[in-house]
Amino acid sequence: MKASRTWSALAVLIFCSLLTQKSQCREIEREMTVEVKAGREECFYEMVKAGETLDVEYQVIDGGQGDMDINFYVSGPSGPVLIQDFRRGEGSHRITMTEEADYRICWDNMFSHFNTKTVFFGIMIESDLDDDEDEDEMWGNLAGTDITAEEIYDMKIEDIKERQLYFAWQSLYL
Repeated sequence: MKASRTWSALAVLIFCSLLTQKSQCREIEREMTVEVKAGREECFYEMVKAGETLDVEYQVIDGGQGDMDINFYVSGPSGPVLIQDFRRGEGSHRITMTEEADYRICWDNMFSHFNTKTVFFGIMIESDLDDDEDEDEMWGNLAGTDITAEEIYDMKIEDIKERQLYFAWQSLYL
């Protein structure tokens, strides 16, 4: 009975440790398809914190009866364009932001007079914290115990991480 309580207490300790450490970092990933009508622009806004990395990939998957190209740009909160592509069919960009703000991500089809462009894109925001350092710190906190790494994995750490990620997503959208 005492061993069972010890395992339960240790599981709670590990969960709390992971929750505390992982709540300092975040990862958001979205994929969408958007139609950009001729002579129009479609923009999306993403809140990115200072030190986080914004990763955007896109591809024109339908050009109507015209070329498979589109203009693309990301602008900062005070207006400067940080990334820009002209008349490209696809692109991939990664930038670490220096200030917390809502960044504008746009696909511009102003040059086309007749053809709607369909663009598939993915946006990922990653924290700049090093996960390996977080895990090393967590394992170091357990150094004073007589628990082996195999025993910890038996307690289904991955399940605890997935549950914590679920709660983190809920807190972002509630």
